[in-house]
Amino acid sequence: MKIAIEARALSHPQPGGFKSYTTNLIYGLLALDGMDEYLLYLDRAVSDSKLVTDPRVRIDYGAHAPSGFGVIWREQVFLPASLGRSRPDLVHLPCGTGPFACRAPLIVTLHDVIEFLEPYDLSSVSSEKLRRFLMKYYTRIIEKWLARKAIQIITVSDYSRRDIARLLHVDASKITAIPNAQGDDFRVIDDQSYLRHTTEKFHLPAKFCLAMASSSRRKNVQGLLEGYARLPDEVRGHYPLVIIWTHQLHQETTVQLVNTYKLEGSVKFLPRVSDEELVSLYNLASLFIMPSLYEGFGLPVLEAMACGTPVICSDRTSLPEVAGNAALLVDPAHPESIASAIEDLMHDREKYMHFSQAGLKRAAQFSWKQTARLTYQVYQEVYEKTRGSSK
Repeated sequence: MKIAIEARALSHPQPGGFKSYTTNLIYGLLALDGMDEYLLYLDRAVSDSKLVTDPRVRIDYGAHAPSGFGVIWREQVFLPASLGRSRPDLVHLPCGTGPFACRAPLIVTLHDVIEFLEPYDLSSVSSEKLRRFLMKYYTRIIEKWLARKAIQIITVSDYSRRDIARLLHVDASKITAIPNAQGDDFRVIDDQSYLRHTTEKFHLPAKFCLAMASSSRRKNVQGLLEGYARLPDEVRGHYPLVIIWTHQLHQETTVQLVNTYKLEGSVKFLPRVSDEELVSLYNLASLFIMPSLYEGFGLPVLEAMACGTPVICSDRTSLPEVAGNAALLVDPAHPESIASAIEDLMHDREKYMHFSQAGLKRAAQFSWKQTARLTYQVYQEVYEKTRGSSK
């Protein structure tokens, strides 16, 4: 098969779900040792020699898009033209969006339906907010279109599979749930000298609770801070809260919440960190907290578990499916539930060790090799169903 993959997320510097998914999936597919040809569409150079020199891989970097809304130009002008010339047997769009016009059979990965659930933020006007509004509107249109046009949809959890079928009015029979996995770098690190570098760089305390924050309200940073504020002073003193910013759009609002809950000195914010530093932070943390209101998968839960860190996470959407019985589940709408779980783990050493060991076993059940193998099965099914339709 000649398989085209819209792989621009692989070469982007911004970490996150799309980059992790695209990168690990492509390397997992190449590790299957098949003789298929992979045409990867990137928009900047990659330095990995294995990818560049693999004879099965052809990379098309494309032309530079006009400034402004380059993604739209790339997806609706460059990609259709290039796909028309290369004539692949199928096209995989791993980040949910892609061209309206494409003759080749399409497979699209819709990770979730968050774009259709989060309201537009029009509380104030700025060029950045206008750009985000237009891109969100564009994404909604494209994802709806591709959900109907695609021969097969891949998603990352059974919860997302049900949501996609319900909200986008798609027949559930053409949606396949294939879970994500943590990368191989997420593991227990015993080398204290290696971890010390991260401790010193970020001036971390010996013990701390770890969490993440982004510009999305669904991450429930307010609930996290309110729950943490309900802890006794002694617990907060021994276990400060360290929050990694994945996007700083609402940082000012969050700092105001810290002041409102009188948590100055108990909460530390970190800027965007590298993948290597994130692995170290998971290993150094006493526990990891993810009280999200909505997740299509929730990869940080597995990443923390693979590092031996006990996890507290929401009992909503896909998170119970991912965590299984290996995390302490809480009601994210009730801050007292979050506070109680933190105290429970910190005061019960037996329970703490149970969730640490259970998390390691749970994370071991997920692998990108398995994800790639199941994805390739979808490729084969689509190819057999549509053979010759792209020619």
